[in-house]
Amino acid sequence: MKWPDLRHLDGYLPADMERAYRRHYLKDDTRTAIITMSFLCILLVAFAFNDYLLFDLTTRFYLLITLRTAYLIYFIVLIVFFRRNTSPRKYDINLLVWLVMSTIMVSIINLTRPASYGGNFLIDVILILLVYLCMPMRLAFRAAGAIAFTLVDIYIFFVLRWAIDTPIMAYTAIFSLLAANIGGLFASGLLYSFRRREFQARREREIIADQWQTTFDSITDMISIQDKDFRLVRVNRAYADLFGKKPEELVGRHCYEIVHQTSQPVDNCPHGQTMQTLKTVTEEVAEPRLGVVLEVTTSPIINGDGEIVGTVHLAKDISERKRLQEKLEKLSTHDFLTGLPNRLLLIDRFSIASAHALRHGDKLALMSLDLDKFKQINDTMGHAAGDQVLKAVAERLRGAVRGDDTVVRMGGDEFVVLMRDTGKPKDIVRMCQRIQQAFVKPINVEGEEVHTAASIGIAIFPDQGTELDELSKKSDQAMYEAKNAGRNRYTFYK
Repeated sequence: MKWPDLRHLDGYLPADMERAYRRHYLKDDTRTAIITMSFLCILLVAFAFNDYLLFDLTTRFYLLITLRTAYLIYFIVLIVFFRRNTSPRKYDINLLVWLVMSTIMVSIINLTRPASYGGNFLIDVILILLVYLCMPMRLAFRAAGAIAFTLVDIYIFFVLRWAIDTPIMAYTAIFSLLAANIGGLFASGLLYSFRRREFQARREREIIADQWQTTFDSITDMISIQDKDFRLVRVNRAYADLFGKKPEELVGRHCYEIVHQTSQPVDNCPHGQTMQTLKTVTEEVAEPRLGVVLEVTTSPIINGDGEIVGTVHLAKDISERKRLQEKLEKLSTHDFLTGLPNRLLLIDRFSIASAHALRHGDKLALMSLDLDKFKQINDTMGHAAGDQVLKAVAERLRGAVRGDDTVVRMGGDEFVVLMRDTGKPKDIVRMCQRIQQAFVKPINVEGEEVHTAASIGIAIFPDQGTELDELSKKSDQAMYEAKNAGRNRYTFYK
């Protein structure tokens, strides 16, 4: 225990913490002070009546009444006024003045009484000890020093004074009582200092906890801590915001009730996996109900004895990243202008469709399309108009083919249609006629009607080849034959 600063009677806390300390204990101290003052008033009335029986209405009687009244009033002012409106140091100075005054008062009262009237002295000492107990920050040891020195004083005053009737014993009692009060003040100062430091340490822990919680809540990722029974022990604000709740509304509830809205843990729960394996688990979790995709990392919490006591979950919202990935993937497999699949996706679709056709004895048709007179549109109306034409053509081709067929833009004004399950040549012919019909209606470009058509070349899998490059060359060759034959035609490779 740190030795108290005797100049201040105690070591004080920083100003803000001192005020918080005094506010924290003021209510209980005031209640005790009121009880003590009520008890003192009753005793003082009894003393007044007792002094009246001893001294009648003499000067001595009025002196005793005045001393006791001043004693009580000063005590009330000290407890009610000074403690609320003065600094701790000024309050302790007033406390010391009151203790000295109480010692002098008790000594004067007892020296004015008969030597055999020791009961009043004992009662006065008890009064002072009671007041010790209602000082700010009451503690059991607060009166220890006063009790020890007062017992010595009682022994001298009541044992020795009975046998030796000399004034020196009375003066000894005065100084003994003074020593009792100073000892009580000193002992209480030690405990007062200890309790202040204890309060300071607790406040510092609270500040650290508040700073930790502030840091915890400032993290944009969702963090939750769960015990072994799947109960949420602590969550940050981001986690609570995801569910539209406050953190305190989630703590204590089972995680599966909040996340999955079930009454039991779900299969493959990362918390359960981590509890069993003691290893960190990272996985992507799609939450359609919340409209997010989360990357959840679950790590075990192991205590000092090596036992797992729970898990901590760090969930990162990767919805935007997933959307960006999907967009990039689409850009890598689709034409930027028209949104149609590009050659890369055609290769993938052809490999799947060709394998299926070989297993089931089906055929595929690869059609190469080239727009007629598209260069003239670009040259006369500009590339922006040409782009609009290409986008319109892409939409019409999508509407002309079947759902399981694939329309691909190869580049420029060149398109490819991969037609699946072509049982008979007439099925291919009907498809080509639908495509031609799609070009009958003119395309509106910036208020002008633009007419275009397509020349189509067709190669059949597996009759005319089993590789995409081989079929592409043959369908291109057939397409050029259609152009040379007068455009807006379709031609099979021969």
